[in-house]
Amino acid sequence: MRVLLALFLLGTTACDETLLGRTQDPSPVVDMGMGFPSLPLQVGESFVYDARLTRRPGPNVDDVNSRYRIRITITDVLDAGEDGISEVSYRAERLDDPNDPNDLLADPDWVPQFDADSWVGQLGPSQTSDAVAGQPTTLLLEGAPSMPSGPKQIPAATTFFVDLRFPVELQEDWRATQNGDFSAVDALFSRSGADTSIRFHETNQTRSLTIQYDERGVLCRMNETIGDTTQTPNSNMFLDVEGGCP
Repeated sequence: MRVLLALFLLGTTACDETLLGRTQDPSPVVDMGMGFPSLPLQVGESFVYDARLTRRPGPNVDDVNSRYRIRITITDVLDAGEDGISEVSYRAERLDDPNDPNDLLADPDWVPQFDADSWVGQLGPSQTSDAVAGQPTTLLLEGAPSMPSGPKQIPAATTFFVDLRFPVELQEDWRATQNGDFSAVDALFSRSGADTSIRFHETNQTRSLTIQYDERGVLCRMNETIGDTTQTPNSNMFLDVEGGCP
């Protein structure tokens, strides 16, 4: 991964002049040449994600567990090059049958309050009532991953892909949006500390999070903990791509 990222850095030495001055370019780059690498994502590529979510309400109370499996398929890629903001469009497909109780993975006890606090929960059908959109969504590759906001949308227009050709910009954006202890190194983003966006775990408003991408900028793993694991309530969520991270 480090070798490939070193190649990416060859085209980003003038970060102050170009990375911070990118604009959304509606025209795709046809020939990037050797000066700057092309966006390494292809239409038709699919990625299967498996997520597991656990909520620990309190002493002498059973844990609540939920799960989802989805396939993300790229439907369009717009490579805007070194000076523009590239885009990737993708659709989602759930890999269980929400109409078959024997096949349904989500747990009816995984309620919206648990889900709203969780980054992993917001990325897929962790609630039995969650619906997957029939149309693709488009993600602008303009910065670091961000937690989905507003009404839940599947697939979310965030997190699944980042543009690793701009490592300095990604690191700066991650630092600007995170509180507490944080780190953005190569294709690994992490944070740990207070998070006032947490609502349901109101007595434990802390989040520890690690988000990992492969060498092409495809999400491959998320580990998330909400609250203090030595106290309740707290939650643990994990998401992995099929085949794992390289």
